[in-house]
Amino acid sequence: MDKNDHVLLDSAREILGVAAVFLLKQGLRASPRLLYTLILSWEERAETHEKAAYQLALKILSKKLN
Repeated sequence: MDKNDHVLLDSAREILGVAAVFLLKQGLRASPRLLYTLILSWEERAETHEKAAYQLALKILSKKLN
């Protein structure tokens, strides 16, 4: 794994963490399905250079859902 892959993975993990904290602050359970839905909505509005990190976060969650 090169440096860019590590940066992308770290960004995806950060997105997952921020989403989980966001849901918990709302008093909601941070289930993989709810996280997926939230991150998908964020990914749709993300800047072009951020999309890869959001898509990786969604890929990680989709493995949890299957």
